[in-house]
Amino acid sequence: MVEGGAFLGTPKRPQIDAVKMLAKKLREAMAPFHKMEETSWTPDKVAEFHNLYTSYTALLLMFSTGTRPVWGFSRPHIIDPDETPGSDFKNVPGWNQATKRNEKLKPEFCTWRDKDGPDGYHTRLLWMTTQLRVQLVHYQRYLDRLLKHAKCDKENKATLSKLSQRTFFFLRSAQEGLLPEEISPQALKEAFAAHDYHAPTNANRSFLKSEWLEHDGPPDVIELFLGHWDRGEEGFTASSALHPADYKDCLDKILRRKILPKLGIVVVQAPIPSLGRIFRFVGPAPCRLQRLSR
Repeated sequence: MVEGGAFLGTPKRPQIDAVKMLAKKLREAMAPFHKMEETSWTPDKVAEFHNLYTSYTALLLMFSTGTRPVWGFSRPHIIDPDETPGSDFKNVPGWNQATKRNEKLKPEFCTWRDKDGPDGYHTRLLWMTTQLRVQLVHYQRYLDRLLKHAKCDKENKATLSKLSQRTFFFLRSAQEGLLPEEISPQALKEAFAAHDYHAPTNANRSFLKSEWLEHDGPPDVIELFLGHWDRGEEGFTASSALHPADYKDCLDKILRRKILPKLGIVVVQAPIPSLGRIFRFVGPAPCRLQRLSR
């Protein structure tokens, strides 16, 4: 909200307190697991914690990048934009200049295709805050421990490994064990609603754009960040005047320093360093998680 009480963006976005409370409630729900004895972990407890931790990490990702959940909701992976199929990132000014500064910048960027089509035209270049990158590292380490002792046939083990490397997934408790399920927008909405957050799962985009404009952020930068452009308006082409370093500096100044601190979403680590010794996935397909006999 700007001077005089007027909105520059849409008023139909989540209130800051609603997002802040969701983050707080997810952390509070995870807190007891940090004190749980190793022998107290059951398959149901694993599923409960996993789904909370996944929801929390997804929340941080959504409000840090403006991504929207889709089927097979993926996580950012740091890649070389030069190697992104269907994109024109190899022509982005700065990427082809072998400067030390650009080499340091590279790990801070990822490509994102939640608003894209088969031609890759709306693949967007995202800058990731240090907070987001650290949370994603913790989440991946947690998944690596969880799946370390996966025991499936070769084909299903490869599928499970790919799932853990690229996408968010929930665990559903079944009679025979725990079943991994890729996250749908509706499933994530229900997970948030369980903690009294009822906004649409894409409302984070309205929130970021509105807050950005109300902090006097350049409209062209937030439009590029959210993937909004038509033919002739592309920001990442050979003729673009937007340098990746300038793009990052602008996002750092407004998104990281002014918008995200309002939400109270902090980095959270998983509390179960030796989970792999207690549970494992077993076949047949789909792989399921069961408790080992002791």
